[in-house]
Amino acid sequence: MVVNDVPLSVEESIKMSCYDCHSNTTHYPWYNKVQPVAWFLENHIEEGKSELNFNIWSTFSDRRKKKQVKVNN
Repeated sequence: MVVNDVPLSVEESIKMSCYDCHSNTTHYPWYNKVQPVAWFLENHIEEGKSELNFNIWSTFSDRRKKKQVKVNN
């Protein structure tokens, strides 16, 4: 079973720990203005979103959600 409704504490923890690399709401750190760090971070974030993007989670079928959970554990 895939969990879509998680406790608020879990949701907040995921948002704080994961959303910068796994959502469309990235908050870049100050050092993102320094090259080549900016290139590295941008690549890292694009990779993260390609693997799992929480902003589009609700559009996934249950089968795809199960696969995402299995891959990312």
